[in-house]
Amino acid sequence: MIKQNGLTLILPIKSDADAEWLRSKLAAMGKHLGKTPTVDFRKSRLTHFARFVVIPGASGQPGSERLLFSSNFDGDLKGYAYDLIQTGLALAMEEFFSRCEGYTKGIANNPLLFFRFLEGRNISIQAFFVALRSVTVNLILESAAIRRELETSLDAGEMSFNENHDLPLKPQQVINRAADPSLAPKKPGFSLATVIANLLISTVEWIIGLRKKQNNPQVNLKTDARLYAAEDIVTQNQMTVVVPVKRTITAYVMLRLVLFVMNQVFKLSKGKLSDLDSIHFARWVIIDGGRNILFESNFDGSWENYIDDFADHAVAGMNLVWGNCIGFPISGSSDVESFKRYIRDHQTPAQVYYSAYPDSTVRNIFTDISLNTKVTKFARPYGRRNFIKGYYGSPGLSN
Repeated sequence: MIKQNGLTLILPIKSDADAEWLRSKLAAMGKHLGKTPTVDFRKSRLTHFARFVVIPGASGQPGSERLLFSSNFDGDLKGYAYDLIQTGLALAMEEFFSRCEGYTKGIANNPLLFFRFLEGRNISIQAFFVALRSVTVNLILESAAIRRELETSLDAGEMSFNENHDLPLKPQQVINRAADPSLAPKKPGFSLATVIANLLISTVEWIIGLRKKQNNPQVNLKTDARLYAAEDIVTQNQMTVVVPVKRTITAYVMLRLVLFVMNQVFKLSKGKLSDLDSIHFARWVIIDGGRNILFESNFDGSWENYIDDFADHAVAGMNLVWGNCIGFPISGSSDVESFKRYIRDHQTPAQVYYSAYPDSTVRNIFTDISLNTKVTKFARPYGRRNFIKGYYGSPGLSN
């Protein structure tokens, strides 16, 4: 069973001039993703999502900016390092890494040295959410291709029957019937454990200093134009947030305890993060010796809807993490407008954001994989394409 992992590199940039060069070059590359980018992540069949972001320094002071490179990938880090080298991506990324401290130019040609660089600089993730565990990039792309083939055949009128083969069905109904609803995430039911958990959460919120107050609808939300420019380009969006952590023993202990518990819960989750089924990958990483926390997310839909969904379904999780951080609204994330401003104030625009499947939502992927499973089951004696062609009489599909 292949496991997904996350790579998080934060490299100090050598100079202000290098930082400006990186912002300019990476922004230009970001505009060419899907065409002819400098670093063509499409060559890698292990990379789900990747991003380059110039983030503030550990102290937040000018002149101390860093380059963040992160990705979500299939398999272990050694295999991923080899994949980056074999596809030429490592050599292409060297142009950017060489503007940072601690990188030796030329190691992208040496699998062992490049792996050691990634391993030595990779920052441990405290809480890592994966919606589709053990689902590889190849499986997602193959499943989407099968669905497109069937849709083409359906639209041409070669498949239009129900279970009794007597009444016509619309094309999308056939696709929907093939999807297995048992694979979709299920909403947890009420239990005594839920009541106890809610009581415990309220107690911890009080300990870290949150107090329930009225929402503040008068909050003025100002958004950096660069954030808007990096959003709503494909079906998914990204978020990169760096927040300073309170310098207290309580925050130190609580933050690590909460993230540990969250990570254990994530390992048991199936497709949903706190009842949200729009998140592909998310990570919380304590950085800079505990002074800051990095939050990254890859999600479906708009930023506004994403934050509103968090406020509706994940108030406790957000409060327990960011309640340990400086400047978090005293009413917590239930004060939606203040919460939005807090996120926007600490969010950094990604110069480069890559998705291996830019048109697929989490729900789409569940459906596609279910469809793939059923088609593969019926097609074993014939081969998938011949099955579609022969069984459904679809012309134009051959091995």
